[in-house]
Amino acid sequence: MDSYTQGLASQKSILFILFVMSSFVLIVVLISMLVAIMGDTFNYNRSIKNLVLMKSKLKFVIDNYWIEEALGTDEEKKKSTYLITAMFNEEDEEDVEILKDVEEEIQEIDRERK
Repeated sequence: MDSYTQGLASQKSILFILFVMSSFVLIVVLISMLVAIMGDTFNYNRSIKNLVLMKSKLKFVIDNYWIEEALGTDEEKKKSTYLITAMFNEEDEEDVEILKDVEEEIQEIDRERK
């Protein structure tokens, strides 16, 4: 056999060094890509944090809207203590749309009761 089919043994150490260096560069590039992807995801979630918080508060209000009428008389209402809050910010149009949806749902609940 000739040296072309077997390879040159003198290049073994150089090829090993190239392999290690290329593996290291590849790992660094992949980790950089992972950090960039996770950074974008974190920034997106941070940007919609207030919207998600308001949605969850409004869902709480809708889910517990019936409690006031379920308590019955004024004496029973005085005995129980609960807090329902919702915050409104007119700066975001999306929030206004969410509040309109909530208002429609509350009106539907009122219509179903009557």
